Amino acid sequence: MHLQPRLVWHLAFLALAVASLSACSGEKSPSSQAHLAGIQVLPASAEAISVPTGLTVRFTAVGTFSDGTRRDVTGDVIWSSSSPAVATVSNAPAAAGTATAVAPGTAEIAAADPTSGATSYATVRVLEAQVQELAVAPVAPTLLVGSTLQMQANAILTDDTGADLAASVTWTSSDPAVATVTPNGLVTAVAVGTSTITAADAVSGLSDATPVSVTALPAALSFLSLSRGSVVGGGPVQITGTVMLTSPATELVVVSLASSDAAVASVPDSVVLPAGAQSATFAVTTSAVARKTAVFLTATREDVTKTAKLNVRVAR
Repeated sequence: MHLQPRLVWHLAFLALAVASLSACSGEKSPSSQAHLAGIQVLPASAEAISVPTGLTVRFTAVGTFSDGTRRDVTGDVIWSSSSPAVATVSNAPAAAGTATAVAPGTAEIAAADPTSGATSYATVRVLEAQVQELAVAPVAPTLLVGSTLQMQANAILTDDTGADLAASVTWTSSDPAVATVTPNGLVTAVAVGTSTITAADAVSGLSDATPVSVTALPAALSFLSLSRGSVVGGGPVQITGTVMLTSPATELVVVSLASSDAAVASVPDSVVLPAGAQSATFAVTTSAVARKTAVFLTATREDVTKTAKLNVRVAR
């Protein structure tokens, strides 16, 4: 049986097309017979990767196959840590390879293929928690000439804890003729006017500043302060607020209180200072939160308002 020339040409063309498609398909993906020959964990470093306590680093596993192809196998390998007390690592689908720094020390993070046994490592050195936020308190205080005030440098660290760094930051005054400040943050009101007090942390490079007003007016609203600048929401630590006047009251003084988010941190409607009192305290009640929330509390007397910031943190 003889085929027509045109039919022969069509059959030859189809055979060539099938062969070409097969060849292209083989170049785009590893052979079905290829097996994992090795793993490389990225980022790759000859030195340990340094991470402050509380922060994370994301590792990726790249597999090399027997046919020479490479692809991301981060979600296919089993991740583990040689010291979970120092650093943990996740195998969750959305976070595979994410290591969390738990406490200072060194840990090896391993990526292992359960089928071939191929394994690769990265070393993590966990550092002490570092400052990631700095806030000077009290905010914008008003002081009577000749009085003093101990300032705070409230820090939030990378492990989400709080600390007062007043003794370790560098304090400066923009106008020492109005208000001076010691290396530990003690401000002295010298003369009527306004000076900016700044706290700077040399390690993190962070700084914060607040104006200090000096007045000759007695019994004026001076500032609103909190016993802590940061707290776990709904936790056992109690927060106390303090309303301060520039000098003892000569008559009964009522100061109104408010919260920017009463569902997270609530305060009484007001606080009363009897004649002869210069300060009054009140309780701040916090609730559990799903994420860190900054709440601003205010104290108002007549047309003067003073503010304090409270960071409410998630329980660990």
